[in-house]
Amino acid sequence: MVRAKDPSVVFLAETWADEARLKQVQRKIQFENIFSTPRPNRGGGLVMFWRSSIDVSVVGSSMNYIDAIINRNKEGEWRFTGFYGEPETHKRSESWEQLRRLERKFQLPWLCAGDFNELTRADEKLGGNRRSHAQMQLFRDAIDECGFIDLGYSGSKFTWRKHFANGQSIWERLDRALCTNDWLQQFGATKVFHLKSSTSDHIPIWIVPNGLDPPPLSRPFRFEEMWLSDKGCGRTVEAVWRDDFNCEAEVQVIRKIEKCGKDLTQWSRQHFGSVRRKLKEKKKQLEKAELVAMHSGNNFQVRELTKESGIYSVKSGYYFLKSEIRTATQAQAITDQPKPPWNRIWKLSLPNKIKNFLWRAVHNALPTNSELTRRCIINDPICSFCSSQGEDVLHALWSCPSLSQVWDGDPQWSFRQTSRYSDFAQLLSSVLDAACNVELLATIMWTIWFRRNKTRFAPPGLPLDQIMQTAIDSFLEFQKAQTPAEPRIARPRTRWFAPPNESFKINFDGAVFKDKDRAGIGVIIRDSRGLVMGSMSQVVPLPQTIVELEALAALKALEFAADLGLFNVILEGDSEILINALMDNSLSLASFGLLIQDIKAYAEFFQCISFSHIRREGNIVAHNLARHACHVTGFPVWMEDVPYHTLAAYQADLHTDE
Repeated sequence: MVRAKDPSVVFLAETWADEARLKQVQRKIQFENIFSTPRPNRGGGLVMFWRSSIDVSVVGSSMNYIDAIINRNKEGEWRFTGFYGEPETHKRSESWEQLRRLERKFQLPWLCAGDFNELTRADEKLGGNRRSHAQMQLFRDAIDECGFIDLGYSGSKFTWRKHFANGQSIWERLDRALCTNDWLQQFGATKVFHLKSSTSDHIPIWIVPNGLDPPPLSRPFRFEEMWLSDKGCGRTVEAVWRDDFNCEAEVQVIRKIEKCGKDLTQWSRQHFGSVRRKLKEKKKQLEKAELVAMHSGNNFQVRELTKESGIYSVKSGYYFLKSEIRTATQAQAITDQPKPPWNRIWKLSLPNKIKNFLWRAVHNALPTNSELTRRCIINDPICSFCSSQGEDVLHALWSCPSLSQVWDGDPQWSFRQTSRYSDFAQLLSSVLDAACNVELLATIMWTIWFRRNKTRFAPPGLPLDQIMQTAIDSFLEFQKAQTPAEPRIARPRTRWFAPPNESFKINFDGAVFKDKDRAGIGVIIRDSRGLVMGSMSQVVPLPQTIVELEALAALKALEFAADLGLFNVILEGDSEILINALMDNSLSLASFGLLIQDIKAYAEFFQCISFSHIRREGNIVAHNLARHACHVTGFPVWMEDVPYHTLAAYQADLHTDE
């Protein structure tokens, strides 16, 4: 991978290697410079390799980081830190303190990358226990205090994974690249790639500061040991060496060596070219199995494609594909077996957990006793409920004699006693083709499986005679939740209406101007014909809440009406909370309660007063007057008129009232 990507700097964490081994790696990847930190024990260890083409000065290190300056005391000087977070949770805060101390050392553009052993968000983990929010917050705080920006990534979401023998897996994004704003300004086109790897539980991250992939390198000739297993290798070398080149002896040797390399390369492509192609295909199989495990929660296929050491092998992939072909051939030999129902499962009206359960059951990926025995996890494949037959998926969910009291009580499953199936996929295909209630069947089977697992750890579990009713209740509850809501009836447009004869309607509203820390009040008073008696706009200090602003606008509106000598009024606004409070005769304990008391006290000066609520679209004129307050000073009043910019809305209200 180092030869393919040709980086200038390589940082490795958890090397698990001594100095001699690291020197071997340095010679193999052909890097001129190396710096490593001592290991506290057999594990751990950090190392940084770099080429002579880049000026790197290591200025500090510990068991958790290697700190370096690039182009020190030169133009374009910046800083790179390879970091490794503490793997033990209770020590992780010490890592963040180290980051803070590093941040205070230099004021240079800074790139910090590595394995931080921590997440920043819950969605950076799949499988296993949820990460503590407080634990992630400590990491986020350290990132913020250092002024870091996450450079993101291109490729797989997760950088670390672990597959357990029980079929469970965990994926996490533990590795990342962080930088300061001034570093990003200097290298604005930077890209971070999550590369693929089958030889480690971590994937490598590749940081390209210019944002462009370097051109592919021409591969030098390399002799492969596997060529010696074929006689064609010797014949190819012998044929080249017999050729006669018309030149001096020294030059002839050089040319023969060059031609020998070319001919061996050509011969290898013809005889061994398929090896690399097959290896590439098997890697794709492994990636596909990883995706299956992410969605289904089962990693059996992943572990089948890897050795116990975790290193992918063509041999293991070959045996996996061979077993798959054998299974497919056997299934094809059964002429009456329907086509596996892969696609139809996802179209069923079921909770996702039951769809995933069905998918795993069809793929024989449930951890039944037979499957666990085949995987050498347990020794006894016999069903623990009937103690008479091996427990595969079909037996555990359908044919076990102990399930008779579940299935035989309902006539629609009576074919259980007469029909025989070779595996679960054939059963499910048959049910789908027969137009049975497959959703209910799947819910019952999921309940059976849930009860089976629960009984193993907390017996006795749900009684068998209650499984059917429990499944039916769950099924009906889910179906009811999926019933589409009644179509909403379009609400008629709210219109403003004039008050009755010999009365006046006061409309008020408030508007907030946060950028000026001010608010506006708008009021308009109209008679029974809809004609304006007066309007006003006023700017006021910004209250704490919107309701307080509306209450203040209502109080100003009553004061304005009293100044005009009006005694029979309707006070109308678009704040339902405020209008309800004014219509409530009890004492208001809300934060705006004192304003409510003031409004009610002022209302006693009127001979007849009522309160009315209207939606915003019917209160447009008052709203426009409130918005206009930011353009006025003092307390402007328009008698029997409105400002020009509200004239259109005022005239529209006149037309709707006709």
